[in-house]
Amino acid sequence: MKSAFRYYTVLFALIAAVLTSCSVGNKVIPDPGGNSGVDTTNTALNTFNIIVSGDTSFIMSVTSIDSLNTLEDDSLIVSGFEFSGTTVVGIFGFKTFASAPGVYLTEGAPPGIKTADFGILKTIRGARRIYDMNHGSVTITEHDVTAKTVKGSFDVNNEFNITANIFLRCRGNFYIKYQ
Repeated sequence: MKSAFRYYTVLFALIAAVLTSCSVGNKVIPDPGGNSGVDTTNTALNTFNIIVSGDTSFIMSVTSIDSLNTLEDDSLIVSGFEFSGTTVVGIFGFKTFASAPGVYLTEGAPPGIKTADFGILKTIRGARRIYDMNHGSVTITEHDVTAKTVKGSFDVNNEFNITANIFLRCRGNFYIKYQ
């Protein structure tokens, strides 16, 4: 009788824990603890980390290639790759609708507020998908038109994307060169 009571007490505690953790609306993307540092020397140009947190967490070490980064009609287009040896294991990209220093929102609502796009392509939990980060911002802090370099940061997530199967938050700093 005494062991059955312990068994039911533990079972009840487990059920209560599961029910409270599965309640609707408790999806909060955790803060990954700040942006990664950005080194502005030439050795750090086009290489930076993307700190990803949410339903899973990892760090993407990204290499951005000058010839793929462009300034087109005053829109900054940046892309980069995560490598494992010589194999591409992740891709990221963003576009701001202007290139002057400022904050560019990835928000889709209300209409007219969106001034940037951001996404990553990554295999997570065995599925290779594009994750559109439709909430947050890309910030350009410095744009040197003569040297063709741009510095800034981003803090984006897909928290309000109803088609997302995994919720992610991406944060980081960048220092890139474009063609």
